Amino acid sequence: MVEGFTDYLALYQIDPYGNFLILGTVNNAEKSLKLLKKLEDKYRIFIALDNDEAGRKATEKILSQVKGIDLADFYKGYKDVMDWWQEEGFRNFVKIKSVVEEQPSYINQEKPRGFGLGL
Repeated sequence: MVEGFTDYLALYQIDPYGNFLILGTVNNAEKSLKLLKKLEDKYRIFIALDNDEAGRKATEKILSQVKGIDLADFYKGYKDVMDWWQEEGFRNFVKIKSVVEEQPSYINQEKPRGFGLGL
């Protein structure tokens, strides 16, 4: 799950076959909860919202209601995933990919395409 389309484009560089949920704005996080609750037992949910106050609050709210993994520590010190990507480049994205691959995106052997960063 990402906040903006440019964040999606950054993560797409790692896994063009992954499933993503693009909120468009952090204000849509509340609307996504119903869908996330339906999918949490089938998919691993990775959250990469902005590192501003609104993004952190939304992440905390989501994680209080849905099983998921917050990726924000990887781009700590940057506004969002895209800013980190532009500054640090691909070498650091390998770190995210290795963590995500350690947590399979599927449960009960139902494997979707890609390694499932997002939905």
